[in-house]
Amino acid sequence: MDTVITKFKIKEPRFAERYEHLFARYSRKWGGSEQDRLDKVKVFAKNYELYMYAFFLGLKHDRSIPLGSSEKSKSNVMRIEDWQPEVLKNHLVACTLVKDGTPFRKYDFMTEDEINKKSTELKEIVEAYTNGGLSILQEEFEEDKKALDEPFAFTELVFNT
Repeated sequence: MDTVITKFKIKEPRFAERYEHLFARYSRKWGGSEQDRLDKVKVFAKNYELYMYAFFLGLKHDRSIPLGSSEKSKSNVMRIEDWQPEVLKNHLVACTLVKDGTPFRKYDFMTEDEINKKSTELKEIVEAYTNGGLSILQEEFEEDKKALDEPFAFTELVFNT
């Protein structure tokens, strides 16, 4: 039987479609050369890098915006198990488990159905904080469309807010 973490990591989280332009502007879908990214203001080499950044930004600001059941969403960030670097992915998993609040010992006694349900709930926590972080980026973008094009804008956004 798979663990909750294993089931969670094979999921591909989604984000609200209204933020798709942020991915188009600031990341390359499947990578690219460093120079290519710089030439096109692509701060993140892959979509999942922006996704992880937005998750931690949303977490830092405790901004959680769950996807509505009728809200259009996108999933072009790959499965969590494929994200890199491993250490950052592990932090994301740990933060998600803490936010969920389930005592860790309970995971050892879950049935297959409970594991499937819990892994979906964990994915939804990631989606909610990521959408919260993307909403912060959207606010910055709406305030000044070029502000996030600055070399250290994403770093400053984390440390100065």
